[in-house]
Amino acid sequence: MRRSDFKAQVEFLSNSEIYELVKKFYVQEGTGFNHNNWKIDIIYDFCQNKNPMIFSDAMADASCILSSRETGMNELKVVDIKRIDYLTKQELVDFVSQMIGAAKTNPVMDLNDIEKVDILKSFGLNQNTIICKVTGQSMENARIFDGDTLVVDTKSSPRSGNIVVASVNSELFVKRLKRVNGTVWLLSENEEFKDLEITPDYDFRIIGVVKKAVRNVI
Repeated sequence: MRRSDFKAQVEFLSNSEIYELVKKFYVQEGTGFNHNNWKIDIIYDFCQNKNPMIFSDAMADASCILSSRETGMNELKVVDIKRIDYLTKQELVDFVSQMIGAAKTNPVMDLNDIEKVDILKSFGLNQNTIICKVTGQSMENARIFDGDTLVVDTKSSPRSGNIVVASVNSELFVKRLKRVNGTVWLLSENEEFKDLEITPDYDFRIIGVVKKAVRNVI
């Protein structure tokens, strides 16, 4: 494909499509597939003019996905990420419709007739929400299963007892947070898996609080 043709295609993509494309490119490169560097340069330049955060968020999420793939998958780990921020209204409607269907409940309104901000509010979402596809068995007693999709609020203040998505040495785990006398623990909800005490030698941060788990959405 010629550069001019690729550039023209990129200019017609939505924010979420750009985000997914950058994420795909970097995940593929991390697994040994080499793209033409000029394609990345075109997307980068486009993002700088439209929204620089799209590119940086996609790269960060690709890094997390690659880290999870490099290790054993019995622990419940994040294997894909989507961001509500970059979805158009129709993409958000499609996602919420899938979420409703996966939860086997009926929609309470015609989603196409209301504003994006009202859709978010009605379903407990906000612009800081990320959608995480997970795999593993370590949280089954909390009814979070292999292949589930988690709705995660990245701005909610995590409290002891919350189920969270946490980055530990660049790997994204799903665990129950516990704080005891200044010590932070990440607890499994499956007796076959050990709890993890977070010591100073860990690179640790909490990505967000899990608000909902649904099946077969992304």
